[in-house]
Amino acid sequence: PTNHDYFRLINHSIPLTLSMSDTATATSRMVDNVAKNFCVDASSAVLRSGVHYGDASETLDEWKTPVTIVGSHKCELKFFEPMFSWKWVSGCVPESQTSWPVFEVQNIQYNKKGIESLPDSWKIEVSEACRAQSCSPGQMDPPLSEVCHIKLTAEGSKCPPEGCTLLKECGNVNDCATGLPYVSPWKEEDVVEDDDSDSSGMATAPPSSEEVEEVTDETDGTTDETPNEGPTVEATSDNGSAASFLSQSIFVFLLTALPFLVWQ
Repeated sequence: PTNHDYFRLINHSIPLTLSMSDTATATSRMVDNVAKNFCVDASSAVLRSGVHYGDASETLDEWKTPVTIVGSHKCELKFFEPMFSWKWVSGCVPESQTSWPVFEVQNIQYNKKGIESLPDSWKIEVSEACRAQSCSPGQMDPPLSEVCHIKLTAEGSKCPPEGCTLLKECGNVNDCATGLPYVSPWKEEDVVEDDDSDSSGMATAPPSSEEVEEVTDETDGTTDETPNEGPTVEATSDNGSAASFLSQSIFVFLLTALPFLVWQ
């Protein structure tokens, strides 16, 4: 079925370490070499997009800071997303838990880049006017001003004139829900290959774990490098974890593909 392509995962383009704004002090200091434990959130497959990967603690818990998310479909990297909650934008996360109104990520170290233009750093800035008039548990009053400015800057290598090369390589990562290697609900022999298929098929919930049999993806380890304009960058704000990012959320989409972003 088309759904299976959402769960044909990657094990490249996964951040291993990064430097990030210090969340323990209200300063612009950076904390270096922060280890990340990326996993796949199997409940996060989005129509015409892909399935999401994020740090396990950031995926399972409420976001206190902006986070780094990547996504794939059919063994290819499809997007890179700095994601942040409206609670953070509103300045309602306690100062002891985050850096506001600026949060920065630098020196992202991947296990292997699936495209040359995958960002190495990004920064999100919001204006003082975004601050909520007051914050209380379960309640955020409107911002101080009707105009709230949000600025996202991503930095990385620009694609060469002939275009970037997008790596198609199947792999596997841990399941955020179990902490164990993810097992697809579908068997490879049940899937009809279609070279023209993409992520436009309908994504629905996979069968329950009781119905899942352990299978081996015969395509694991294979590579197919093809020129591509690259994945898109999306900045999305939400009020919870990656598993519920559609709830009480706003979306800020940078619809330009990575190779055409103006890198600084």
